[in-house]
Amino acid sequence: MIVCRCAWSGLWLSCREPVLSLCRSAKPWAVEVFGSLEHAQAWLQAPLPVLGNRCPLDVVAEPGGSAELLATLGRIEHGVFS
Repeated sequence: MIVCRCAWSGLWLSCREPVLSLCRSAKPWAVEVFGSLEHAQAWLQAPLPVLGNRCPLDVVAEPGGSAELLATLGRIEHGVFS
């Protein structure tokens, strides 16, 4: 397995394209929604009930996971309990 360090989260991740793609595309949005890089990182690593008690970084590696994760982030941004 190949691992690499995500530039904005600082996490070591398996280099699957969905994970890397999310790290590149969702960073500014997640930081804006959560108010800081640290809060965004904590959210990405925390098991969430809305995701079946899976961590967002685990979900994004699944088929369709990027869309599910971005939809969840959108609901949070708009104040919908997620």
